[in-house]
Amino acid sequence: MTDAEPAQLESALGAVLRILGHRLAALTPGVPVDTGKEPRVSAFFSKQCPLLRLITGLCEGADAVAGQVLETVSISPDVGSSCGPDTRCLETELAAVVPFDLETYRRSRPAGFQAEFDRQLVRTAWVLALDGIYDKPDQAALDALPEKARKPRSALADNRRARAYRAQSALLLRHSDLLIAAADPDDRGKAGGTLETVREALAFELPVIFIHTGKAGDNVYLIGPEDDLHSVLAAPPPGVAVWQAALQTWVTQLTADPDNGLDPAEPGHGSARHQGEMLLEEYFDHAASPGQASRKWLNRFRRWAWSTFQNYFRQGSGPQRDPELAPYATYRKRATGLNYHYSGLYRGAFLLNYAFAILAVILAAASLALLGTASHTRAAAPILVVVQAAAHVPPSIPAPLTPGWLIPTLLLLTVTKLGVVLFIEDSLRSNRGWW
Repeated sequence: MTDAEPAQLESALGAVLRILGHRLAALTPGVPVDTGKEPRVSAFFSKQCPLLRLITGLCEGADAVAGQVLETVSISPDVGSSCGPDTRCLETELAAVVPFDLETYRRSRPAGFQAEFDRQLVRTAWVLALDGIYDKPDQAALDALPEKARKPRSALADNRRARAYRAQSALLLRHSDLLIAAADPDDRGKAGGTLETVREALAFELPVIFIHTGKAGDNVYLIGPEDDLHSVLAAPPPGVAVWQAALQTWVTQLTADPDNGLDPAEPGHGSARHQGEMLLEEYFDHAASPGQASRKWLNRFRRWAWSTFQNYFRQGSGPQRDPELAPYATYRKRATGLNYHYSGLYRGAFLLNYAFAILAVILAAASLALLGTASHTRAAAPILVVVQAAAHVPPSIPAPLTPGWLIPTLLLLTVTKLGVVLFIEDSLRSNRGWW
């Protein structure tokens, strides 16, 4: 790189990282940055200083510059805030993914960079060192080999290094929410290099902040997974205000916009937002399910029905549980409890609806059977006599009158069937609204 390129790269990286840090601080409740402008979902965020983590390959060039710039990123509180100007509104952290063990990787770096490598390595919060093979024979070693072995030996070494660098790229993407890349797209890319990693990130549906090192001035492009890389880079770079506003929107979508993609004009937008907020409240703030207090007895009945049915067919011991990870044990326990709660409600309601549907059919059949035993009612007896006289039908011996208990019994069966249907309808409505 020329002397101008590192300064330009440092300026662009500094602007990008400051935008990321400022937006994270603005989205965090309790942090005095853009106070009162947090989205509603931020109420469920931890009220702690946000963390901006930069994961690099601890390589010379853009990686090293980004690590140095990260040390200077600091977000100030709002003007006029009750907090002092020295209040820390953002924590930063450097992490790394390297393709080989650390000692081998350090030796593979240029000698002039190894001191900076050591300095940044000390600052890293964690390092993921992969088990790649660094095989790069020098020219003298290759020349010492027979002609037939020289080319296969060189190809094998190149393939080993390429696989290691590609593994580094893949693991780095899987630890990232977005990729910051700095390269000249006109240069020839390398295996696992920046340009190849950019293409992999877009295929992995990660957004990319691309700093075009071959252009002076405005050289920051924002490339979404839906964009074509070459088409975006062939266009003029957007203005500073444009990409900074777009980058703030990206951060909001990645961290605090569960309703992204919903059309505000759609009738279901408000209800979907409300439902999502209630589920978040339930997960974080409530020991029981919200809105279900008036239905506790019915919910217990549904869960009991399913657990009884399930235990009747269960045999042997269940699968062994995975070991708990201490930082996530509480959240996992809460998620497990809600899973059993709602699956019990859903399956219990399905089981009860099936049983009550059978009961409704039995009641209907019983009603028809009882109707078949009746001859006529008291009101129908004189009508039968008139019909027989008009048709000159010889009078017959009147059939016995309908027993007095039949009509009340039929009414009771009707009310019971109606209650069964209402119970099933209530279960279906609850399933749409809650489960």
